Amino acid sequence: RGFLVIALLCAHPAANDAYLLPAATSGPTGYLRSSRRAPALAMKGTQGLQISRRAAVLFTLLPAYAGVAEAKGDATLAFKTEIAGKDGNGVKISFIYPTSWKLEDKPGPILVTEQTLKACSEDPDECDRGEIIARSIATGDNALVLATVRDGEVEELPFVFFKKAIFGRGGKFGAYGEPEIVKTMSDKTENGVRTLDIKWNTFTPGGSTLAKRSVVTAVEGKNEVYMLVCSTAGKSWKTSEPVLRAVSASWKAVPTGKTAEKRDKIDGVGRSMFKKQNEEREALQKEREDEGIF
Repeated sequence: RGFLVIALLCAHPAANDAYLLPAATSGPTGYLRSSRRAPALAMKGTQGLQISRRAAVLFTLLPAYAGVAEAKGDATLAFKTEIAGKDGNGVKISFIYPTSWKLEDKPGPILVTEQTLKACSEDPDECDRGEIIARSIATGDNALVLATVRDGEVEELPFVFFKKAIFGRGGKFGAYGEPEIVKTMSDKTENGVRTLDIKWNTFTPGGSTLAKRSVVTAVEGKNEVYMLVCSTAGKSWKTSEPVLRAVSASWKAVPTGKTAEKRDKIDGVGRSMFKKQNEEREALQKEREDEGIF
C-alpha cells in the first residue's frame, strides 16, 4: 500500500510543494529543492489524499531513490558578473553556491599578472586586485575566482602553471608563506574544461601547517585561464566533497567580445598596517628556504 502511494506521488511531483527532482541532464542545479514542508503536508493528507506515517517517511527518501545526492546546504544561489580579460574585453563568469555560504565581491581587477603577485607579496598598498569568493563561515568551505594570463592551451598547461597561479606567495593562499607539498590527486580535461583535484598544506599565523584539499575547474579565454578553486580542510574533505564538486561543475566563463565594464576600485591600505604581518611572512619564508622547503 505504501509503494502505491509513492507511485501516485511520483506522478505529481509538484503536489504539496514537494521536492523538485531534476532531469538526468540538469547538472549542478539538481541540488535545488523547493521545500522541507512536503512530509508534514503529506501526513495531513492535503488535497484529499490520505497518507500513512510509513508512506510519509518513505516520501522523504524519494530524492535518494531518484539518485539525488542530498547534502547540507544543497539549496543554491547563483552568482554572475562580468570581468575584464587581458585585451580589455568582457568575460561573463558565473557559478552556484549553497545558500548557507556568504559571498564577498571586493572591487578591483580579477585578472592577475606576475607583477600583481609580486606587489601583493611585498607591499599590500600596491596590491591592486579584486576578489570574488563565496564561503561557509561554519565549515570554512569556499569557492574562489581566479584569472591569469596563459601561455598555452588549457589542457596542455603544466601543473606548475596552476601551482604558481593558485598557490604562489602573494596569492590568496600564501598570506603566511607559500603553501607546501602541493600535489595533484587527479587531472582531466573534458570538452575544454580542465578539472584538477589538489592536495596541499597551508601555514597558519602561528607557523604550523594545515592540510587542505581543492577542486579546481579551469576554462580558457582568448589569452587567459579562468578558474574556480573550491577548497576545504583535509579532514572535512569526505563531508564537503559533494557540495564542492557541485559548485565547481557549475563554473562558466564566456567572452562577450565587447569592452568590459570597469569594476570599481578601492584605495590601498597603508603598508604600516601590514608591517608586522609582512615581517613575519618574510622571516618564515626565509626560514623555510634555509631548510630547503619550497
